[in-house]
Amino acid sequence: VAELAGEDEEIPLMEAVEEDLIDSDAVAAPGVLKELLDAASDPSVGAAGSAWLRRDTADVADGCGARVDFLTGRLLTCFRNAPVQRLPARHFDVDYVCNASALVNLKAAAKSGLMRTDYFVFFDDIEFYTRMKRAGFRVVAVPASRVIHPASGQRRYTPCRLYYMLRNMVDFFLR
Repeated sequence: VAELAGEDEEIPLMEAVEEDLIDSDAVAAPGVLKELLDAASDPSVGAAGSAWLRRDTADVADGCGARVDFLTGRLLTCFRNAPVQRLPARHFDVDYVCNASALVNLKAAAKSGLMRTDYFVFFDDIEFYTRMKRAGFRVVAVPASRVIHPASGQRRYTPCRLYYMLRNMVDFFLR
């Protein structure tokens, strides 16, 4: 993550082809990275992201990629609350994936721009992958790559969380 946020200037972007983003509190199912690498082997793919499972029951997906409705301003999570058996077998195109578990092509990140450091929470992934798609790269959700993320499904908002969510949302849709 440090390389993508521009915080670690010691590692040139071209030394690696992809960077795996996985939150330290996410629990990965076996084969997470292999499935992401398989999906990202297509050079048109700028990023591939895992499905995230509910923390209370791992046989139900909390989501698998998402779409942005720029007309209404709604964020539409794909396969929210779907049994894992109903997830597609193949990866599919989305507008953004959850940064809790994603594989990013560093050449795509270099071309589309690094993650904005002022979007350190809420809309950071949405803004980053939207720019990547506008630069001509695909963003894909990979249902066979699965993680359990403790923050998944968290719907309580403190005043601080609400402030950053609303600030970043307004900024994102005004750009």
